[in-house]
Amino acid sequence: VFHFPATYTRLLLIVLFFSFLVYPYFGLYRVWRGGSVIDEIKIFFMAVMLLFLSTALLLFLFKIGNVYSRVWFVLWMGLTLLIGIIARILLRGLSRWLRAQGLNQKHIVIVGGANSLGQQVIKTLYQADWSGFHIKAIFLEKDPAQTEPILMKANCVIKSINDLLNYLQQHRVAEVWLTLPLHQIEQIKQILSWLHDVPVNVRLVPDIFSLSLLNHSITEIAGLPVISLSSSPMTTGNRILKWFEDKIIASMILLIIWPLMLLIAIGVKLSSQGPVFFRQTRVSYSGQPFEMLKFRSMPVDAEEKTGAIWAKKDENRATPFGRILRRTSLDELPQFINVLKGDMSIVGPRPERPVFVEKFKKEIPLYMKKHLVKAGITGWAQINGWRGDTSLEKRIEFDLYYIENWSLWFDLKIILLTLFKGFIHKNAY
Repeated sequence: VFHFPATYTRLLLIVLFFSFLVYPYFGLYRVWRGGSVIDEIKIFFMAVMLLFLSTALLLFLFKIGNVYSRVWFVLWMGLTLLIGIIARILLRGLSRWLRAQGLNQKHIVIVGGANSLGQQVIKTLYQADWSGFHIKAIFLEKDPAQTEPILMKANCVIKSINDLLNYLQQHRVAEVWLTLPLHQIEQIKQILSWLHDVPVNVRLVPDIFSLSLLNHSITEIAGLPVISLSSSPMTTGNRILKWFEDKIIASMILLIIWPLMLLIAIGVKLSSQGPVFFRQTRVSYSGQPFEMLKFRSMPVDAEEKTGAIWAKKDENRATPFGRILRRTSLDELPQFINVLKGDMSIVGPRPERPVFVEKFKKEIPLYMKKHLVKAGITGWAQINGWRGDTSLEKRIEFDLYYIENWSLWFDLKIILLTLFKGFIHKNAY
């Protein structure tokens, strides 16, 4: 007969109790209608990691960690993640299928459907039938004959505010979506006043899609609704996750490569006079300067006459051994020490010298947005070939894509691709 130890049962019950506190805090029990499954899995992953890290800390503080098998603990955490993710994906799939069949629908009315924003919202919802938002009616600001054909797919087209109010009172409508431009604030206020006597939820779809957005979101601060048009993805939970990623992976890599680094250090010393490391001021997170480490690949006086210049193909400033280091990117290995110090991340936009930052921010739109995250040893731009003397505009484009789409999985993908095509490259010099 299988016997489960009482100590393990008590631990399971304690973690179950804490999960009822942690999971609601992360919003795991809210309705994810229309939301991203990737976002849901990411939040679930962070919640589970916090739960188990807190449990491990609790066991450590009470000095009872030796009571429990480490293999069992890791297996328990892995199964919790695996089963939870699979269950959420299956539930998502079932919900989407039911909504696509016309079940579990939330009926809405679009106000302002004749403008470009309204048309975009309507088209998106028609294409995303799995989201469960069904357009019952559209309120138009002008003659329907002058609008796009897609607007005519609605069950009902309303042309006056009185007809809209009558429709809302006679039909089951869950929400009214206002798709009016923000400059029509007086009209928005007027429509809101008309809707006060109708028991429906009212949402405003802000006209922000024509702006240059980066990690945009809508939050509430001190009771005030705030629209974030450009922000760092490194919120509290993500920052903790990134911190663990950097420290753990950098430590593992340094433990593996220290013999290689020792050999390179000897090679640098034998090839030319001067220190092993080249220390250079670069700019990282929030525009803050730091001292980046590299294996020295040039004579110590290489920039005394020229000053800071952009590295280009066929330049002859590097020593013979230094050229080998540059071509193979081995001169970058000491930057894992920068990662442990907290100056850099393993993955992120490459850092530049302050003199070039001042120059590029005046020439390249959105250049300074790359500093919304820590600078990295490798990055999305680098593994796609945008390194060395290449287009800075394209490099920034890839850096901003990375910031907009950051996730732990994206970082691991970039690290894996770096192993295959991130070291030796035609633009590494």
